[in-house]
Amino acid sequence: GAVSGQLSEMINEENIRFIYQIMPGYSSDVTIYVALIFAIIVVSWLLSFLGVIFTYSDFRLHKTKEELIITRGLFEKKHITVPYDRIQAVRFVEGVIRQPFGYGMIYVESAGFDQSQKGRSIVLAPYISARAVSSFLNEFLTEYEEPEYRFKPPKKALFRYIRRPNYFLLLLIPVLWYFLNRGWLSLMLIPVLTILGWMRYKDAAVGFNNDILRMRYRTISRTTAIMKKNRIQAADLLQNPFQIRKDLVNFSATAASGAGGMNFGVEDLGNEDSLHIYDWVAAEKNIDRQHEGEEQNGTVT
Repeated sequence: GAVSGQLSEMINEENIRFIYQIMPGYSSDVTIYVALIFAIIVVSWLLSFLGVIFTYSDFRLHKTKEELIITRGLFEKKHITVPYDRIQAVRFVEGVIRQPFGYGMIYVESAGFDQSQKGRSIVLAPYISARAVSSFLNEFLTEYEEPEYRFKPPKKALFRYIRRPNYFLLLLIPVLWYFLNRGWLSLMLIPVLTILGWMRYKDAAVGFNNDILRMRYRTISRTTAIMKKNRIQAADLLQNPFQIRKDLVNFSATAASGAGGMNFGVEDLGNEDSLHIYDWVAAEKNIDRQHEGEEQNGTVT
């Protein structure tokens, strides 16, 4: 409150005009637009950073014979118990800022936890090195191994991964160009989204052993999901008309989480690879795969 009171004294028309004039590229509005976007990103990151500190300060994880006990909070202490028999999946999430430094967060999806909030996840480790994940699981969740990745999207899927993030932008660019003086600047987002698509392609992978399914994929952050075979509530194979020509299929698996479910999926796997994974799940459910014509839109529940 004290800081905001002082800022209101400093943020006035005269000071704003002075800052605007001393900025490089004063002859154009481009610099001020870029600076404003950068400032919004920095402020948002700082608020998120402070929120994490308040939420996860003094974080403690204690293991007992039947459950995990979590204690956390700076001003308000929260105690959460997670019985082992309710854990449906484990998730390791690497944000775009944390991943380059080799860090991320570990979540668990727990059936029946906080039924008032659908899809609620529980944080087991708010800040952990990617190299320490295996040892963490060995200590706290011994049944959750990390099988090697066996299946990745084929090379013919690369262009689909690169193209997919740009679909909406390519429709938006003509509109922005027409209505805004600097609308052409939206073209600068194409390389950024193309790199994002390439990262999604490189990260996508699936592996399994006798009892554990491991999936890795990226939206913005990179997520690694580990699920027990008998905890998978549903598995789907989906193929749209554009994938049929290239013999590609999307595979997804769902685990219970809170009052709803948490879905994990890898896009554009090879048809044979996706059917192999699907058959592995179906074996747990004692379901035989139907004839070839029905394989492209399969569901195991």
